[in-house]
Amino acid sequence: MSANSMVPEPAGMPWPPPDWNQAGWRAARVASVGATVALILSLVLWPVLALHVLWDLLIPILPASFLIAPQLWRGICPLATLNQWSGGMLGHRKLGGRLLIAANTAGIGLLVLLVPARRFVLNENGPVLAATIAIVAAAALILGALFDGRAGFCNAVCPILPVERFYGQHPLWKLENRRCDTCTLCIPKGCLDLEPA
Repeated sequence: MSANSMVPEPAGMPWPPPDWNQAGWRAARVASVGATVALILSLVLWPVLALHVLWDLLIPILPASFLIAPQLWRGICPLATLNQWSGGMLGHRKLGGRLLIAANTAGIGLLVLLVPARRFVLNENGPVLAATIAIVAAAALILGALFDGRAGFCNAVCPILPVERFYGQHPLWKLENRRCDTCTLCIPKGCLDLEPA
């Protein structure tokens, strides 16, 4: 008989508690926001090292994670965390119709703008990259405050969303991760958390 089997289980309490999974996700989200703040500071203070770590170590992992388990990145993305932390502070608006199409188009435009900008400036200029990350993080906070759920940034303007949609169509590993405790249908279609396929 193991030591664990000798510990009495409280009546009506499953072991391990079901919220352990959510607690793990919450800890990973806080850590990712902390890592983003550390990255921004490092890009200003030690740009050569920070650029090397970001572009040569971290960024190559992202497309692989989208292929293998896109819900992993969506679960710990620091911008998504900021988007949800501001959670409708300035109102609960859904995003749909022409506004959603415009927001998705803006996200694709940001992706098209940022990819070549990497070659010309972001690969080599730590402070400019730090400012870019800070601006996008502020946009995630503001759009999260203006719209319901993940409608304002994650499911609309995020420049990584088109890549997630493209790469994550047939993941190798389906990971259970619900960022939203209850779905508010903040957008009428296209939420990768509601319907990953």
